[in-house]
Amino acid sequence: MNITKEEFIIRLKLVVMADERSCVEDITYWKQDEKEVVTIRYVGGAKAMINVACNSNGCNALEIMREIYGSGAIGKIREEELQEGGWLHGQLHGTV
Repeated sequence: MNITKEEFIIRLKLVVMADERSCVEDITYWKQDEKEVVTIRYVGGAKAMINVACNSNGCNALEIMREIYGSGAIGKIREEELQEGGWLHGQLHGTV
């Protein structure tokens, strides 16, 4: 069975959110041109963004789990870095 990154992350989100100790409110994936980002939103408003461009589904799962349960994702990116380039403006503010 071969599923898209988006579908894989939706399914992984359901598993993570089933663990109330994860404190995860939502996990989203989006792609724009060659850029791919997973955003993890926590209960209380905190969020983490991970660059997942060119990652496999397995690698995306590891990155998400590192961010939620470990010491942080290797591909973690700061919102400020993305806004400087202008390419995330619509995604960060819910207009795309």
